[in-house]
Amino acid sequence: MADGVDTALAGVLYLVNVMHRLGLPACLEAAWPPGVELGAWGLLDAVARGLLAGGVGERRPRELAADPLWSALVELAGRDPGSPLGGDCRGLHDHGLASSWEGSDGQARAWRFRGPLAAPVGGCQRRWLALAVPFLRRWLARSLGMGVGKVAGELLRPGRVHVTTTHVDAVMSLDAISLPVRVAGLDADPGWVPELGRVVQFHFE
Repeated sequence: MADGVDTALAGVLYLVNVMHRLGLPACLEAAWPPGVELGAWGLLDAVARGLLAGGVGERRPRELAADPLWSALVELAGRDPGSPLGGDCRGLHDHGLASSWEGSDGQARAWRFRGPLAAPVGGCQRRWLALAVPFLRRWLARSLGMGVGKVAGELLRPGRVHVTTTHVDAVMSLDAISLPVRVAGLDADPGWVPELGRVVQFHFE
């Protein structure tokens, strides 16, 4: 995908900075044994699906689920197309939120994560997202200085995403710049991200 893929969801890559600030996926590694964890790209994929599950404005979940960005994330995660997002959940107890997350006591009231965007996510990962996404929405709302219901709209940014063996570059127009995202530093270049195995950069032109 070096030539790039057009997407309406280039803002999903802002979540790379969110994951860094929240210590993801490292804070989950102790709780999720090998074979169950999502990996960093898979976790970004799953979190984005959770945040967008209810749709954004006139963009319905089914339309968002068909966006080409998801195929790019599958490639980056090294998954086979059509394979489930997450490993075997048998024998794994449900886990709450990371105790290291500020403002979280490790538990939360779950919401129902369902619909087209939830379909590829494995069972225990889906249950974790049902707890984590409400917390992530509140965290983003505080960081962006906006209502919880507007958070997902910041991920809806048209652009072109280029994937190589060393880089992931999101190219967006200057019109796509969001002042709340800029002030919060979520569109700052992450640079080399060891967990992702790529240099991640944002370009506005």
